[in-house]
Amino acid sequence: MNNVNKSAFTLIEIVVAISIMVVLMGMATRFVSFGNPEAKIVNIVSSINNVVFLTKQNVIVSNKLHRLVFSKNELKVQVEKEMVGSKVSFEDFVSSFSKAKFKFPPNFDLFAIYSNGKRVEDDKSGFFYIDISRNGILPFLFVQFSIEDRNGASEKYTLRSQPFLGYFELESGWIKE
Repeated sequence: MNNVNKSAFTLIEIVVAISIMVVLMGMATRFVSFGNPEAKIVNIVSSINNVVFLTKQNVIVSNKLHRLVFSKNELKVQVEKEMVGSKVSFEDFVSSFSKAKFKFPPNFDLFAIYSNGKRVEDDKSGFFYIDISRNGILPFLFVQFSIEDRNGASEKYTLRSQPFLGYFELESGWIKE
């Protein structure tokens, strides 16, 4: 018989150890981000960028009009349902593989959206519609919002879109132009 000295880890042992470390790191990251306001803001911007990226990819694949719908408590995506003449009807976009909607935290306050230097008006029910072109290019946008901390003080921020790249960058304060 062969006497083999087993001194190495098996592949299954390594995979189990790595998966346990990933779960623990995920829990630790979530715990740390609850107390850190900057981490919450980065999480919001990252979630918004994920929704925008998914939308941009779907626009390119489907060749349909899409729009971002901002409200006081969420960002969602709508897709062209049908076009009759020059009138377009939209429906909520539902994706089976990723989130096409992001709920803002309760301390998030959407102030205003500017597109190409002009303020975007809501539709009287609190929704702001931002159309994305059929080639997936975002308009030049500034999204102004504030986040209230535990002490009741509000920090003001602006998300500035990068139209050709299709994502938002975070700026401190409110910027309009």
